[in-house]
Amino acid sequence: MKRALLLIFVFCLIVVNLSCQKEKTPSDDRPILSYSEPIINPPDDFLIMFNFVSIGENHAEVTFADSAVWIIEKLGNPLYNLSLYNFTENKVIDSADTLGLAANKKYKVIVKNVSTTEALRFFVGFKKLDIPYQNYTNRF
Repeated sequence: MKRALLLIFVFCLIVVNLSCQKEKTPSDDRPILSYSEPIINPPDDFLIMFNFVSIGENHAEVTFADSAVWIIEKLGNPLYNLSLYNFTENKVIDSADTLGLAANKKYKVIVKNVSTTEALRFFVGFKKLDIPYQNYTNRF
């Protein structure tokens, strides 16, 4: 009887410990912005967090203050689809891509969950690079 109570107590401690642990983000030192409001003039290094409760699509609108070269990367479930839309064409980003993005132009970051019905957070990272936009040929 004592052994059964001890096992139940240990099991309860494990469950409480697991439920109280903070969910880790890709990096705690990068600002995390929400997809639900337009992102205007973001910092040089940031994350966009997308919340999913089921299969579907979410998008964020981003407008940059300056023309610059950015690395854009998936930071989450690799089965999610990520693309960037400039209201003329769509650019699929498999894992990461480096693109020249223009100032004062609206971009739509589109994330599609086609694989799981679990409630999950998905992050897209943007980091401005020290590459001159004027000389960069892969502009979008």
